[in-house]
Amino acid sequence: MVSIISPPENLDIETDYDFGSSVSIDASMDGLKKILELDGEKAIRAIEEKAAIKGVNVRKWILEGQPAKEILRLADEQSFDLIVMGTLGRSGIEKFLLGSVADKVIRGSSIPVLTVRK
Repeated sequence: MVSIISPPENLDIETDYDFGSSVSIDASMDGLKKILELDGEKAIRAIEEKAAIKGVNVRKWILEGQPAKEILRLADEQSFDLIVMGTLGRSGIEKFLLGSVADKVIRGSSIPVLTVRK
C-alpha cells in the first residue's frame, strides 16, 4: 500500500525515494498515480526476488485507498493468520502529525500483527 499523502517538508524525514527514478514529471493526479504504481511494482519485484531466493511463495495485491483500512479489509477478506509490516519507528511529533499505518493496523486488527523496524 502506498499513500499519496507526503510528510511536510520541514519535518526533515529521510526517505528512500529516488526522484530520478521516474521517467517524466507529471504533476497531475494521474501522473502521481502512475509514479506510485511504478514505484510499487519495483518494490514488489524486489520482495518477490528475495522471497524466491528463500523458496517462499508470494501472493500479491495492489490496492488503492487508505493503506491501514485496505490492509485490514484484505486481511479479513482473505482470512489471514498474521499481518507482517515494516515500520520506520517514528515517535513524538512526527508520529502525531503523520500518523502511522502500522499503528492503525495494530489497533484495528483482530489478528496478530508483527512489525519489523527498518
